[in-house]
Amino acid sequence: MEARTLLAAGLVFLLLSLALFTWFGTNWSALAALLHAVPNAFARAGGEGHQKPLWYFAQLLTGGWSGGIICALACIGFFQCARKREPSPYGFLSFYALLTAVIYSLIPYKTPWLALSFWLPITLFAGLAMESLWHVPEKYAALRIAAPACCILLGAVSAR
Repeated sequence: MEARTLLAAGLVFLLLSLALFTWFGTNWSALAALLHAVPNAFARAGGEGHQKPLWYFAQLLTGGWSGGIICALACIGFFQCARKREPSPYGFLSFYALLTAVIYSLIPYKTPWLALSFWLPITLFAGLAMESLWHVPEKYAALRIAAPACCILLGAVSAR
């Protein structure tokens, strides 16, 4: 890109931000509040009464029978993805899940609704594990029976 194009884009961004943050010039004190937003965000990340241990999200997600079973299946699916050599959408998902888990666990400020970001990868990895149980070779027929039984058990426990 040309330097003039980047300069014009930056200027438009600044003018638009100024217009939107000040409610088109009607609230100039909003600019001061914007400058204080970053220090406030860092202060809140320190805890402010919501400090929890590193393993807090693991406790939330594995609570009860259904959470434990689904997370165990998700671990199986995650390690299946880590074993694969060819690129797949699950590869990106495993990177996203691991990075999100590490970042969220390291920040002391933890609230229960932050655990919702983990449920998407957990359910997809659990589904991948169930699919692998469904496609086992014929010589392991007992595992073929385990997949639908596990699905029924998970559904019943989750419904309860």
